[in-house]
Amino acid sequence: MPGGKELNIKAFGIVSGFEQGNLGRNVLRGFGMQQLDLSLRRASPITERSILSFAAQGYNVFNHPNFANPSPLEGSNLASPNFGVVTQMLNQSGFGAGNSLFRSGGPRSIEFSIRLRF
Repeated sequence: MPGGKELNIKAFGIVSGFEQGNLGRNVLRGFGMQQLDLSLRRASPITERSILSFAAQGYNVFNHPNFANPSPLEGSNLASPNFGVVTQMLNQSGFGAGNSLFRSGGPRSIEFSIRLRF
């Protein structure tokens, strides 16, 4: 398990019939998310009317792993063999368009740019 955190499946019981369990709402906490994004820029005048700009942008600079909470379809279903098991990273969970590389919780990525204004 990531970070040495694990749910003890023996602490939970499957209720029979239509009984309501006694576990309170929101008593289990998921994984935290840590990410440092950094941007550096420098503009250097070349002539009176032209400027050369450099920029570097880094996402998740320390490359900290960010795990998603167990899937509600399989990881939080007590009858599933994957109960409490993390099966994906945070940037791969959820829906929506866009590259998962640039979502929150993705791996370290760095981009550089040079721009000439005249």
